[in-house]
Amino acid sequence: ATADLADSLEEMIWSLSNDDLAAAVPAFTAFFRTTGARPPAVLAELTDEALARCVQAKFFHREAFEEWLVNRYEPALFSEHLAWSSHDTVYLNDLLPLPYTEDTLARVCDHVSEVQDAMGRQMLLENPSTYVAYAETTMGEADFLREVVRRTGCGLLLDVNNVFVQAVNHGFGADTYLDAFPMEHVGEIHLGGHAEDADEDGSLLLIDDHGREVSNLVWTLYERALSRIGPVPTLIEWDNDVPAWPVLFAEAQRADRVLAARSRNRVAAAPERVAAS
Repeated sequence: ATADLADSLEEMIWSLSNDDLAAAVPAFTAFFRTTGARPPAVLAELTDEALARCVQAKFFHREAFEEWLVNRYEPALFSEHLAWSSHDTVYLNDLLPLPYTEDTLARVCDHVSEVQDAMGRQMLLENPSTYVAYAETTMGEADFLREVVRRTGCGLLLDVNNVFVQAVNHGFGADTYLDAFPMEHVGEIHLGGHAEDADEDGSLLLIDDHGREVSNLVWTLYERALSRIGPVPTLIEWDNDVPAWPVLFAEAQRADRVLAARSRNRVAAAPERVAAS
């Protein structure tokens, strides 16, 4: 029965658009609740390609799906964005910004702790790219993230391109943001490309689209971040307008060179640190 249900589910996954698939989330959740069928057993029968489509469309009840996914693949690291994308039974295929207030802080900490308790491991929380800011915000993003770490014990994922996108869109210094960021808690770094657009006033607006090479200014910020924390696992995100393999490989090689240079610098500086201590 489980295999038959999985076959039917996979057929439906490929027949629906992303919007229709996302709209089916409440019905799918209700089905498992009323029939007693176990989502993990059904998910285990799906192909990896179908699972990837479900992730893209945010099809499954998110918390249950992520718990199952982590248990299936046992990744060394797992992360989530500091953002929201659902309200009650409405699921939005986007990552929306939060107001940085005490109420939001308490809610985010509750959710992070709930996830970590369910997964049985530490989660990394990623700084977002945003295009609007809330008037009611009472604290900076770096301070907000630092407090989430203090209360929950989670780690952080530093998306350097997101820092640059926000700095341009909101008019602050990317270097200043990095200097305030709690680097000691960073377990992973993301890099990616961004697109240039304009807002209604004609001012430059950057879009975190993952559709081109990492800009030279973002590479410079990446080097600045590594100068504070040393080499950490780094992912280059490129999931729109994906180019030929040599272009992708060249970006990965550039990151490897930066990481290798930072490793050599740390080794060379080690005797000085020992002598100074």
